[in-house]
Amino acid sequence: MKLEIREYEELLNYGVKPEVAREIMGTGFYTTFYFSMDLKNLLHFLKLRKHEDAQKEIQEYANAIELLVEEKLPIFMKKWRNLDDSKRN
Repeated sequence: MKLEIREYEELLNYGVKPEVAREIMGTGFYTTFYFSMDLKNLLHFLKLRKHEDAQKEIQEYANAIELLVEEKLPIFMKKWRNLDDSKRN
């Protein structure tokens, strides 16, 4: 693992973009990322990705995001959950 990190850093030093250089690291590494999104699109994401037909991993991801939003907007999220599914987004 240390070898992959060293090679990754070397690629960065050569000017390779991080998203390209990261490919040598395989799938066993955690990645941290930040994103921004307006509330309308966030709720649409949750509606789609929490659906029972969605892939299990994305459902788990959506559930985790929902908990984070719930911490910041508890009243709003409670009202959103109580809407009929047809009225959401």
